[in-house]
Amino acid sequence: FVKGSNTMRRNAIDSLGSQISKDYYTVLHDYNKALKQKNALLRDGASDDMFKSVNDVLIKSGAQLVFYRHGLIQKILPVISDYYSQIAGKNEELSIEYYPSWAMDDKLEQISRDEAREKLSCAFDEKLDEEKARCRALIGPHRDRIVFVLNGEDAQNFASQGQQRSIVLSFKLTEVKALFKAMS
Repeated sequence: FVKGSNTMRRNAIDSLGSQISKDYYTVLHDYNKALKQKNALLRDGASDDMFKSVNDVLIKSGAQLVFYRHGLIQKILPVISDYYSQIAGKNEELSIEYYPSWAMDDKLEQISRDEAREKLSCAFDEKLDEEKARCRALIGPHRDRIVFVLNGEDAQNFASQGQQRSIVLSFKLTEVKALFKAMS
């Protein structure tokens, strides 16, 4: 999970968000459905008008998904941090950073739905030719990075096995707490 792919971390966050909120689940489902359509269009060499209509759906649902993910990460961050401190000791600090695909080197601090729409729209326009050449979608929430940061370093590269296990346990405890809170 910590050393695994970004897909694993995105799926874990999306799974939690989908269990907490029906809206989150709906937006994620809509995004994934439109993404499959876009990838099929890219493989089939469809017209630019077809890409525009699918991109419009991807921009709307993708921006909402980015907004939901970011909000969920901000919501669980103090909880997972607290659990990690209890498990590992007070001298270690855990945080989570979210890097959208349109700016992989810039972590997302704050964003509105409108800002996310604008950034996704620009990124889709910028990457369309490359996507056509590679026959797959290169931009969107399906390519975002979620990084666990331990004492200022990417845990994927620097955490020991014990620290990785503590991060996973902290995340699982955070999931349970979030689900319990959502059900009450």
